Amino acid sequence: MDVGHVGSLFIRAMEPMVRGDDIAFVVKFRDNYDPDRLWASYESLLRQNPALQVVLRPFDKSFSWVPIDATELNVALDRQRQRFAQLFSFEELLSPAHALTPPLPVRISQMGDREVCFQMSHALSNGRGALQWVIGWLAATNGASVPVGQTAGRFDSTAPLTGLALLPFYALGFFARAGLNHARKTVDLTHGKTPIPHDNGYVSRTYRFSEPKTNRILAKARALELSLQQYVCLAIAEAMLSAQPEKSRVCIVVPTDLARYLPGFPRTVPGNYTGSMNVQLRRGAPLQSQITRQFTWFRRGVDYWLTQLVGAFSRNEQRLINKLARVASRPIHRRGAFQNVSCAVTNLGVITVPASWGIESGTGTTKTQTVLFTVFTLDGCLTANVTFPRDLYDPEEVFRVADAALANLGR
Repeated sequence: MDVGHVGSLFIRAMEPMVRGDDIAFVVKFRDNYDPDRLWASYESLLRQNPALQVVLRPFDKSFSWVPIDATELNVALDRQRQRFAQLFSFEELLSPAHALTPPLPVRISQMGDREVCFQMSHALSNGRGALQWVIGWLAATNGASVPVGQTAGRFDSTAPLTGLALLPFYALGFFARAGLNHARKTVDLTHGKTPIPHDNGYVSRTYRFSEPKTNRILAKARALELSLQQYVCLAIAEAMLSAQPEKSRVCIVVPTDLARYLPGFPRTVPGNYTGSMNVQLRRGAPLQSQITRQFTWFRRGVDYWLTQLVGAFSRNEQRLINKLARVASRPIHRRGAFQNVSCAVTNLGVITVPASWGIESGTGTTKTQTVLFTVFTLDGCLTANVTFPRDLYDPEEVFRVADAALANLGR
């Protein structure tokens, strides 16, 4: 099974619980924007790119990306155009009432205060792929050529083969470190709650750092010989363990971009090419060295084969969705060691846009069952966002942990 299809089916299985499958990017302009101009560039982007005119539909026991016809496209765009005249808050856009629905897998919404939200189906794309579409939309708005269809970047031809050879060692080591009592020992900010569909929506907070503060954070990470993502994981792990001193294990899931293993892979191909690696940390040993060791698995291609393994053990795609849906209905601590996670941390990387586009800042997130930290650097300034479902978490407690973690970055 294609790794992008595995990711898409995972999102499909989670959708009834998380109440929507969209990635959301908020763009804030320095000055007031022209709504008609933004809409025109969005509609042009959608009409000119067949990759944005598809929907994931079941076929027997499989699922396929199916093109929508011209009539569906026109009707859907007319409805979206009427909706675009309204203003919404970010939390409203993340709520079930405003979940992104077929047939169109993308949508833009006005938020007021010079902010606009671009939402895309996470089943259609991973975060970096979706970001390319956002930049393409902004480019079209500013009269520039639309940079869509670019490939995933550098490709390491040896990593997939190396990862296959190392997969058994990674798996055995992971479960040995997790131990038999991982459920009792793992930091769990849900406090054992049983998941229900997230009808109460999501809570989200964005943290923005000035360029001087960002430079200090990056310098501190370099001094520790850590990447920015590793440094963020370190700060979050310290805050998590401090929040629950009776726990000895924190498990951070780190989404990875599997497109980097596919030579010449265009970002416009439908599919969520997202893998994951779990950074499992123990109290009592230096967290920094634990993080450094565990991140080496990323560079060896193990995340690619973990995703392949999930697909290989399912007899058909419907069976895979059913299995994933059953896991999503269990309390976090009652899941296997690999699904018993404390939070997730994703880094979209460094984003650069021309100054002429008038972008002041931005943020991004998606809906999950865990506490999701998203970071990226836009024109030299670091932005971090934390998002989580109200049904599973106490906002005051999670924000206490998030505030402490992000304060630790610049300490």
